[in-house]
This record gives sequence, C-alpha cells and structure tokens, in this order.
Amino acid sequence: MSEIIRLEKVEKYYLAQKRGLIDTVIKVPKIFVKALDGVSISITKGSVVAVVGESGSGKTTLGKIITTLERPTKGEVFFEDIKVEKKNYFEIRKKLDMVFQNPGTSLNPKMKVKDIVSEPLGHFDEKRVSDVISEVGLSYNEVKNKQPREMSGGQVQRVAIAKSLMKQPELLILDEPTSALDESIQAQVLNLLVDIQEKFKLTYIFITHNILVAKYISDLITVLYAGKIFEYGRTEEVLSKPLHPYTQLLLSSVPTTDTKEVKPPVGDVPSLINLPSGCSFHPRCPFVMEVCKTKEPPLRNYGNNQVACWLYE
Repeated sequence: MSEIIRLEKVEKYYLAQKRGLIDTVIKVPKIFVKALDGVSISITKGSVVAVVGESGSGKTTLGKIITTLERPTKGEVFFEDIKVEKKNYFEIRKKLDMVFQNPGTSLNPKMKVKDIVSEPLGHFDEKRVSDVISEVGLSYNEVKNKQPREMSGGQVQRVAIAKSLMKQPELLILDEPTSALDESIQAQVLNLLVDIQEKFKLTYIFITHNILVAKYISDLITVLYAGKIFEYGRTEEVLSKPLHPYTQLLLSSVPTTDTKEVKPPVGDVPSLINLPSGCSFHPRCPFVMEVCKTKEPPLRNYGNNQVACWLYE
C-alpha cells in the first residue's frame, strides 16, 4: 500500500503566556508549551491508526497538524509525497477532514441539518445530501430541517460524520468521536465508522484515550506521551505484548473479565513547559535506570514494532 501521510520530526510549540510590550522591551524570555516534540510517523492508505495516551500527550495537536488547522513549529508534513505548505493548503484540505469529540464546537447550531451537511459543497445538492445522510444511518426526511439542538448526541455526531463524508476525503481524523456519548450509542457509532471505512476504503487516524476502543477499530496503534511517540506497531501485537513501560501501565489500568482490580499509572503527565531531562517518562517509570535520567531514547525498531526505551538497547 502507498503512503498517504508522513510526518518528519514535527514539533509544535505554543507560547505559554501572552507577552506585552514591556516583556518585549526588557527581553523577558519566551516560555513555550511543547505539545509535539520531534514526531515522525508514516501512515499507509487504507489503514486505521489509533493514537492513544493520557490527556496532554499531544493527540489532538497531532490531528490538527495533519489537517493543517495548525502549522508545525519545526519539521515537515507530506501528503501523498507532496510537502504540505501554506500555498497548497486549499488542495490538501479537499482530501482530508476531522471529526471532533463534541460536534457542537464544529457545527453551526442555528443551521438546519441539510445545510450543515451540504456546506462543504458550497451549494445545495439534495440527492447527494440525502445519500450521505442515509449512509450514516439517519432518515433524510426526518432530520433535514432540524437544528443540532433538536437531536440527540448520537444523531448530531452522525451529522458531523456526514458533513465530513460530503468532501469524499481520503483521510479522516477522528478526535475522540465517541467519548461524549452513552456506551450503547458509542457502540453504534463505532460500528458505523467501521462500515464506512470498509465501504469507502478510507484512511482513519483515530484519536482516543480508550485502549479498548483502539483495540476494536484500529490496525495500528501509536502511543504518545508528552508530545513524543513511545511505541508504534500492529495493534494486536502492541496490546498483547506491550514493550514500553508506559504502554504496560496504560493496559494495566483497563478492566478485563479476568482482572477486577485496575492499576492506573502512578503520577501525572509532566509539565510540557519544563519536561524532565532524558526520557520524559522516567519519573513515573518502574524500571528507571541512570541512563533514562540523562539521555532521551530514540524510537527504534524492535521485532515488528518500534519503541523508544533504553530497556531495548
């Protein structure tokens, strides 16, 4: 399969606080939040890649960089081997889209469903709108004149998915698309997304904190921590034999039929303003060594997967 998206040493820094004129004049040092810190990844067409990690790990920022909603501070992004630059944003955006956790932030609450879904076209095409709304399991005649506030959370999320499909994208980034829904509705939306991906041969980047969701929907999994990739590989292999201690701790916090007691990771995600030296996970790692405190481990091949950990030196 050919490559659809590639990130090379992508960094994204945000100013931690607003700067006034006095700060500039007296040259107060700028303080940055390091949301992404040297991320490199290649994704092939037709694959479903889950991106997992705790809050603050950089998952959503990664999605925004790929969709050009944010520009990287450093590094390069390639879409189908074409370097993504400001001059080609318009053409790139035709081929990808992003579905957010809360569709209320991305859908106009005053617009009718038929107008929301047709918005990417720039004009109203009733047949296309009707077909796409049917694809997401809604009745066009029942919902076409409704506003988002008149619908359930699951229905609104389906409308958001329908809007994205109107662009006929090749790549769809899904940012926690089910976490705001009841569990029974979550299952329906996940099944819908699986069916859509198979039917239209889409590439998915599925952002989630829920490892069970990642296991259900993805072929590949990326474990992010403090803006860095710690582990990457086939979902089945990573979750059955996790290499990185952070991945192991994430899995130990997931309840199973065999385990009643769960063990959430000890400690908090470090400050993205002042990251620990060496491996950023070392203050929480149960296997920490001296080298972990001073040297950052590179992401290296280990078996069929990749891992950034000195345990596999």
